[in-house]
Amino acid sequence: MTEDRDETFARLRALPFDELRAGEEGGHTAEAGDKPAPATQAPVPADVVPDPAPPALLSGVTYEARAADVTVRLLYPFRLDGRRIRSISIRPPRFDHVEAVLAGQITRQAMYAEMTSLSPETFGALRWPDAERVIGICADMAPE
Repeated sequence: MTEDRDETFARLRALPFDELRAGEEGGHTAEAGDKPAPATQAPVPADVVPDPAPPALLSGVTYEARAADVTVRLLYPFRLDGRRIRSISIRPPRFDHVEAVLAGQITRQAMYAEMTSLSPETFGALRWPDAERVIGICADMAPE
């Protein structure tokens, strides 16, 4: 059983990021025997902030919103690409981001930005009261 898991992880690590990401964007959920979809660039709407580049390959898994996600209403709303941001949703970190923080490959702030779906630059531009609240929740969700 462990060998099957290790084999699966080795196969997933070998896939190019674009192929894994293409499957995620299409809403495809992996099934046994699925081959990765060919890499295609879907047009990105101007008001969508792309995910920061992950430190490691994604597994091709897609997630739906869960009750564990927390939404913080901002004390200092802001505009991003013409869209008003009044609240930020925070979700638990991905395992590969936690590992990257532990290995010193990315900062905690970069992981927190990924948890909020904000770019690191936008995350860093939050006003302090909002940043303190968001960072507190992110720190509670992420392991030590």
